[in-house]
Amino acid sequence: MEPFMLIARVMESVRTLIYDDKTHGRRVITFPPPLPFFEHSNELLSSLPSGEAKDNLLKVAGADNVFKRAELFAEYLGTSAEPHKEILRAAALAVSGETAGLKLVYAALLAVPPAEHLVMELAEFRNVRRVMARIAAREKAGTPLRESEDWFRKKVLLLSISHPLPGASNAPSNAPWLGWSEEVRRGVSDPDRRWDKAVLERAKAELEARELRIRLLLTNIDFLSKGRTTIYLMTTGEETRWRIQALDEAYQRFGEATLVIRHRLGAAWEPVMEALRTTSSGGAVADLFDVQAARAHSYPSMKTGTSVIRALLMHPLLLRVQRKPDFLSCLSIYAGAAGKGVLEILLQKLAAVNVLKMLLDLPGFDLHERILAIDLSKVPPAPFVDIEDMPRDVDWANVHKESAVSWRTLVLTYMDNDNFIVELINNPRVAAQPGIIPLIAQKSRSARVLNIIANTRSLYSGFSNKEVPVNLLMNPAKVPLSALRKFVHVRFMDKASLARLASKGSTIREDIRREVQHYLSSLK
Repeated sequence: MEPFMLIARVMESVRTLIYDDKTHGRRVITFPPPLPFFEHSNELLSSLPSGEAKDNLLKVAGADNVFKRAELFAEYLGTSAEPHKEILRAAALAVSGETAGLKLVYAALLAVPPAEHLVMELAEFRNVRRVMARIAAREKAGTPLRESEDWFRKKVLLLSISHPLPGASNAPSNAPWLGWSEEVRRGVSDPDRRWDKAVLERAKAELEARELRIRLLLTNIDFLSKGRTTIYLMTTGEETRWRIQALDEAYQRFGEATLVIRHRLGAAWEPVMEALRTTSSGGAVADLFDVQAARAHSYPSMKTGTSVIRALLMHPLLLRVQRKPDFLSCLSIYAGAAGKGVLEILLQKLAAVNVLKMLLDLPGFDLHERILAIDLSKVPPAPFVDIEDMPRDVDWANVHKESAVSWRTLVLTYMDNDNFIVELINNPRVAAQPGIIPLIAQKSRSARVLNIIANTRSLYSGFSNKEVPVNLLMNPAKVPLSALRKFVHVRFMDKASLARLASKGSTIREDIRREVQHYLSSLK
């Protein structure tokens, strides 16, 4: 009998969550699963913050990235007289459907594996070798290196000099990275901590090499015909960026995964957990921390997994109950059941199986008998996760018709990556896509990127880029006024639009407002 059929039959008969994959730490869940926080929702909602308490939490939730958010949340808890109540307030916001609440809970659950675990996964340095081989081939052919390639080559060569490792003398002098694999293994096995910096920097270089390769592939791939490959590259790229940050936060050389917030709070952590467990709702929140500490789901998989579970629970043909699942329950279901970024769901009703066969024509979803396996590394985030990393209300009637990836999705995903965005706007094929340059001019906060757009005529002229000048003028980033002055002219926007920019209610930078006012006065 096939393994999946056996699991399905056993679970169907006992209707319980008994299957535990010891290799991946995975459990098959029956569908629909109970909502873990439903019974605690009223008690949690009594902790909903207001006034200054809410403002403080919203400020923390507004941090640029999840690592910064976790750090700020830990600092905030450290200054609170009752930190467990602040955690309950964040959980209450999440249960109530507030975006800020789920962002805070994600940050509180952020976990990083021990440094040794991260390093040994990368110890072959395959990506470093491939990138350096590519660079050598380009140099031999006389082809100019990209800025990112030149930067990476210098970093690799300097690393071997500034942070040597045991056995470095055995590596080829003209290609020292070829000896990194053996050197890193020696450094990790040596109890002397003086090698830690050199080991971690090489591991980061391997991740940066992987990200560099992904960026180059994404700028050249035809995602319309290779959508699944593009999705895989994007999810792998996000996971890679998370691992780079995780290496910076890897607090232990050996041992178990560490919750970032727990490490920051130190000895104060256990009293917080004890205080949470004095109530049933607080105990459920504390259990969620324990599960994440044991499994250490990455942030990218956690946010996509939560969103996918919520979308499935809200499918109109699979559930008859008109009740939206709360964010916290969806997150708890994912954290407790998933392993290695894979979720397995037993569909008890044949109708559910047939519905999913018809509607889930998406990468990452596979049906085996009545077991739905979801591989989050292959799932396109766009239909399920919005640009704020929050779960979307999925339009199931059209989800299979929507493009899983687009230039807009690609740009929004990598908006904070200057090198990638620069490569995109320097690619004529990408720059010619309607709406892409205006989107970058509006959303980017990189002075470097915006300065390139402002000084490249082909990027701010033409019908498809007619919104670029006004987007640049309204962007709060510190682009030099000298680069923007030319856009303060009736050639780029009409007089009425300029007058609106010059008004006191406008949100543009003050120096740009004065420039617009000066220009308008010269027209009189």
